[in-house]
Amino acid sequence: MAEQSSCCLQRGQYLGEISALCFLHLPPDFSSLPFLLAGTGSQILVYDLTTGKMIKSFDVFDGIRVHGVSLQTFNEHLSGSHVTLNIAVYGERRVKVFSLQIQRVSNSQTEQQACFHLTLSLLLLLPKFSHWVLDVSFLKWDGATSSNNGDCLAIGCSDNSVHIWDMLRCSLLSRVRCSERCLLYSMRIWGDDVGSLRVASGTILNEVLVWKVGCKAAPDVIGSPTEDVLHLTSHEGRQLPCQQYEAVNICKLIGHEGSIFRLAWSADGFKLVSVSDDRSARIWTLGANASNHVVDSVLFGHSARIWDCYIFDSLIITAGEDCTCRVWGMDGTQLTRIREHV
Repeated sequence: MAEQSSCCLQRGQYLGEISALCFLHLPPDFSSLPFLLAGTGSQILVYDLTTGKMIKSFDVFDGIRVHGVSLQTFNEHLSGSHVTLNIAVYGERRVKVFSLQIQRVSNSQTEQQACFHLTLSLLLLLPKFSHWVLDVSFLKWDGATSSNNGDCLAIGCSDNSVHIWDMLRCSLLSRVRCSERCLLYSMRIWGDDVGSLRVASGTILNEVLVWKVGCKAAPDVIGSPTEDVLHLTSHEGRQLPCQQYEAVNICKLIGHEGSIFRLAWSADGFKLVSVSDDRSARIWTLGANASNHVVDSVLFGHSARIWDCYIFDSLIITAGEDCTCRVWGMDGTQLTRIREHV
């Protein structure tokens, strides 16, 4: 009996799949290679790619799996012994915003290998959303400047809506919902200010819906409904040039024969990559007015479903259930196949 009473359950390290990845690019005087943030279970693991070793792990949720990590852009000229930036971590219907401080410390064993001390502090816990969160993006008030960088969060949910949150006041500014009201498997937000937001939504109907947050004319009738309208004032009380917003449909991308698992925007917002249950990836080009769109290439090569994708200036990377990553040219040619996982 004494031996039985001494036994108790203890929480240990989660051993399971990696559900989110994000590169953290540091100033050049800190590291030539970025850090890698990996979400697994309710934790964020931080890896130094210079050494290939994990340098820190953080518990960010309690019983909720991390589905994604988004970073606030910080100025390239930051230098000195430490940098601080905000990161948003989301999973299921939860979003948390943290402040991550990275301090470079001297290494007594060798001067060539830098050591880092990381601290993660909770800044903001948003209320639970009514639908699962699919994407989070840091915004700024004015797209022309970065003086108020990170004042707002755009949060995309599985009911094809985007919520705009004021981080300073911890308040919801608006909920803008697309008129195409279907459930989603994926969403990707492009743009760094409210007025330039574009949203790509991967539906359960094998389609990609592209829409934007557009300006809405003020109602002519006093007391008329203002659903899905955004009235913006800065934390300093300044009225912003565009005070009302609504969802504006741009186009519908049709061609996949399976659910859309992941979407990726190019840096300029004119190209979109989608990957699907049908084992294909498609590269779409959106015209200047975005209503004109063409399929540049259809990428076949994976022997199972494709889970993830990323687009660079001239390269596409896809990752599939067949345990391979494949690198493609913009013309659809497979350049290389990487198989490391088993």
